[in-house]
Amino acid sequence: MRARDTAGIRLSVLDTLWPGEMPALVRELDELGYYRYWNSEHHCTGQSASPAVMAAIAASQTRRLRVGSAGVLLRYQSPLQVAEEFSVLELFYRGRIDLGVARNKADPDVANALLDGRQQGDEFAAYASRVSLLVNYITQRIEQSEKPGYRIDLGMRTMPEVWICGTSEESAVLAGKLGVCFSFHHYLSGTEGDGSIKAFGPKVVRRYCEAFTPSYFLLRPQCNVAAYGLCANTKDEATLKWSEFPGALQSLPNFVGSPGECRAQLVQLSGEYGVSEIVIQCVAGRFADRLESYRLLADALALTASEAQTC
Repeated sequence: MRARDTAGIRLSVLDTLWPGEMPALVRELDELGYYRYWNSEHHCTGQSASPAVMAAIAASQTRRLRVGSAGVLLRYQSPLQVAEEFSVLELFYRGRIDLGVARNKADPDVANALLDGRQQGDEFAAYASRVSLLVNYITQRIEQSEKPGYRIDLGMRTMPEVWICGTSEESAVLAGKLGVCFSFHHYLSGTEGDGSIKAFGPKVVRRYCEAFTPSYFLLRPQCNVAAYGLCANTKDEATLKWSEFPGALQSLPNFVGSPGECRAQLVQLSGEYGVSEIVIQCVAGRFADRLESYRLLADALALTASEAQTC
């Protein structure tokens, strides 16, 4: 078995907060039985702008946790450079590296500095082209092909797991056509006024599955959903700690409450999307409260580190 609960849900973690606490966090997640840890690229105060560096540090601090990005802002990066960086990570931590890419934009001043005089071109078409290049650079290491051009060759026959992260049908269809994994970031899409999931999210996931074409990466569609919230001993305690987070939280949490309540909410989320993996972010002002939330959820969903294994 892998790190799943008794209802068949695999729990992973997305982390967009201050990077200084990451080593302690991933060591705890590794012991608790979480399946993967992802960091995002954010160019602003208090967040990490270096997903490959964060993945390297996280992998060095853990023994079985999958680690990676959700994701690299590929509109500003060289696809070849990103493929080389994550291939090196795969060389040292085989079967544990996830390469997630995202279409998000940085603030204009940062974006101009990252582009360094380069032109961006048509928005989605340019992004899709860069993702396709990235996939080609990685798969050319495995394919027995005579295609001309530079090939990354580090002497191993494994690849990072490639994910497209987003909330749009365009990104979902792109992931499907390329035969890579897709992560729907539910926490960015929100809920209806009564707290139920918007129909749009599950529709995007279905579009990914409908567009999916088998590839060197995958024979079948692989999708997860990212959500945020907080677990505490009681619902009142969780709601209070959630509300105290600085700058919080322009929308309702996707899960909040006691361990039993959060388990029920995550099981419902899994069922409505038809996925077996939820990538969670526990949000609180104090690192100790975040750690406690992850511990409570690991216990509530019966994660077992001894049962977890890498691909």
